[in-house]
Amino acid sequence: RALTYFSEALRMQFQRGQNFRLELWTAYFDLGVAFVTQPSLQLSHFSVAKRNKLMIKYGDMRVVVNREMLNMWSSMSPEQRLMFIPDLVGPFLEVSLIKEDGIRQSTIPVFFDMILCEFNETEDFRQMSSALTDKLDLHVSGAGKGDDEYRTLLFGILSQLCSQNKRLKEAGAMEFINNSSQLLERLLEFRNIPEGDEHRAARMQTILNLLQYYQEMEREGMYIRYIYKLARLHLGSQNFTEAGFTLLLHANLLSWDASPVTVCAEFPAYSSARTQYALKELLYRDIINYFDKGKLWERAIPLCKELAEHCELVTYDYVRLSEIYRTVSELYNNIMTTVRPGKEYFRVGFYGQGFPPFFRNKQFIFRGQEYERLADFTQVVLAQFPSAQVLSHNKRPGLKLTESEDMSIQCAKVEPVSTEQERFIGLRVPSTVVDYYSSNNVSRFILNRPVQRGPKGGNEFAHMGVERTFYSTVSRLPGVLRWFEVMKEECIEITPLENALETMVSKNKELSGVISRAELDAAQLNPLSMCLNGIIDAAVMGGLANYEQAFLAEEYVETHPEDHSKIAELKKLIKEQIVILGKGLDVHMNLAPESVLPLHNKMEKGYEEMRKKYLPGSERRTQQLTLTAADSRPRATSMSSSQGSPSSPAPSRRTSAINVKRLSRSSEDRRSTPNDLVTATMLSLGFPQSKLPPSIPSAKGRARRSMPGYTPGETKKSATLDVPMNRSPSSSPVTPPASPVSERRRAQTITANWPSASMSPPRGFQPFGKTSKSVPSGLMSLSDSSNGASPPPKPPRPSGDLGVQNAKSRAKSIILTPSESLSDPQVLSRSFEFEDR
Repeated sequence: RALTYFSEALRMQFQRGQNFRLELWTAYFDLGVAFVTQPSLQLSHFSVAKRNKLMIKYGDMRVVVNREMLNMWSSMSPEQRLMFIPDLVGPFLEVSLIKEDGIRQSTIPVFFDMILCEFNETEDFRQMSSALTDKLDLHVSGAGKGDDEYRTLLFGILSQLCSQNKRLKEAGAMEFINNSSQLLERLLEFRNIPEGDEHRAARMQTILNLLQYYQEMEREGMYIRYIYKLARLHLGSQNFTEAGFTLLLHANLLSWDASPVTVCAEFPAYSSARTQYALKELLYRDIINYFDKGKLWERAIPLCKELAEHCELVTYDYVRLSEIYRTVSELYNNIMTTVRPGKEYFRVGFYGQGFPPFFRNKQFIFRGQEYERLADFTQVVLAQFPSAQVLSHNKRPGLKLTESEDMSIQCAKVEPVSTEQERFIGLRVPSTVVDYYSSNNVSRFILNRPVQRGPKGGNEFAHMGVERTFYSTVSRLPGVLRWFEVMKEECIEITPLENALETMVSKNKELSGVISRAELDAAQLNPLSMCLNGIIDAAVMGGLANYEQAFLAEEYVETHPEDHSKIAELKKLIKEQIVILGKGLDVHMNLAPESVLPLHNKMEKGYEEMRKKYLPGSERRTQQLTLTAADSRPRATSMSSSQGSPSSPAPSRRTSAINVKRLSRSSEDRRSTPNDLVTATMLSLGFPQSKLPPSIPSAKGRARRSMPGYTPGETKKSATLDVPMNRSPSSSPVTPPASPVSERRRAQTITANWPSASMSPPRGFQPFGKTSKSVPSGLMSLSDSSNGASPPPKPPRPSGDLGVQNAKSRAKSIILTPSESLSDPQVLSRSFEFEDR
């Protein structure tokens, strides 16, 4: 009743002409809105019995007061109504969101009236549209009001009224109504997502949808607000890379000037910034930190350079500049020294009417974790939709699935297609640099589905084609989310021979990457073992042989003349794989502990069979392998060198580090380093480090020390010629070439590969006796010669058949290569020479 008296007084006293009092009318509308929206009158919150009792006794007082407010609005002139735009948009929207059909149907036309009033006065309705967008976000996502019924009613009433006004339609009123309906739909989707970690992905997707809407509508304030909502969710999930990309959206809106800025209250960490420059610098620091945690150093470096340029040329803050350059140095060092396995990617299809609208009957590409398996990833997806069933095939779904009320999920692993690697073609670039672009900054992916193109049975490789599907996402990965929707899909067919070529290229590339990572990090031994054993075992069981029978047989070559170039390419790839396998076994041998030696020996034997079959006549390149063995520092391989060169001769495998050193030395070097072999042999037999013999002089050294007038410690310029290759001129005791465990492991590897050879001690070498606790008795005379005593006389060399027999027995103590025999004169010569030492 009081509101009725107030409305009559306003119309009679304060409406016409100069008597119109804006503040009184505003207070009246505020009072009416407060009365209608008060919680005690919301009948939908009560039980049915209490609701009926109140309706019988008092009626719905909200409807009465709302009708009175609408009458007051209609009584004003268009000029007077324009004074309340946009201030009354929010209060009337709050009233229209009440769950009462009568109130909604009577209040929604007020919004059209506001649009018409503003348009008639200014030829646009920007204030009205802006206010309605802001208040919808505030009341729907913030206060939890509204539902799908309200969205349908709002769109229907406004569309009907707008269609009757031709000028408004031409001015874009219908487009504004459609956009408002889309916004309300996305706000309801965001609000209806339950809280909890299992629903975090769905919440992120709804926020992204809102971000895209506000970006299109150029609503910067709301856009920034949801940027920080999304960044907070990423940080809670430890998605540091995605959090960095999200904050970068806001940083890109700022400039390097001192213009004032209003910081969003969603992220109080930046409340101290008052200018765009200060806020952008704070954002860049956090983004660089997040990219560093996510190992995305290539994206952090350009931001550091941008900061450095501003510090150097604008602010002249050289202290800050030095800090930035130190950060850049660390980032580059991380790129070259840190092993970063590529992320896995998966295609996920959500089919059925049971999914939310933003997932329903859509496909997405998800960015998984390092080495993540498809089964593990599928369980993560099912945790968000427990009632969904997983499809066991990758075929296109039909209408039965898409229109079903059930939920079906289709998961498959896909491979990224990188376009960034093309700039490295023909260049020697470290694999740590190239590998980053193979799985980052990608938007195109491949899914291969095997298709049988011939009769079943026999060699399946000859008839196994591929149905290849290309997927293109709306944005590149990684990005502001760990997944993006597929916007384009196309399918082609691959012939069996083309499938074989691509399989070989992929396997060679994968093997080269695993080898490079193992050279940088010894912890990558297990992936290297699995990769090498998988290829060699498959080859022994018929892997490469299947390709040979299917595509390299004379019958296939004669019947398919159009494939001659592809057949030549397949042969080339097979040879390249043999070369890469050899390098991988070299790395594996240097890293493998004793427990892995049986597996290594098995792979060595399998590799030798492959090499003899596919690289016949290849010779050992001992000099190159010696250099590789000598330089054990981690080296990043290039993409071109890792795959081998078809024109260069294929390097053969080395037997062991000891073998390589002996074969690569010249006769002069061998005469000057007798103690190296003795030391290595003692280590292989298990002697401790403290029991190793001291430095043994060469033959020239012994002769010089036996000359009259020689004094110990005398140094001559020519003495450096007697120093072994692995010893510095100033070193006195012999430094073992490797640890006892390493030498013992290598000795076991040699013995396993050549059973006819034995690792027995040299002639004259006996176990420790009573002569000395530190020097073997067989070497005592040589050690005494270093103190000035003359060496003992050499025993006479046997002659005839007996000498040859003794030489053969001694030759068994010499490390042999697979191509050498005990009857080889060079081996016998080495045996006599060994005895002379």
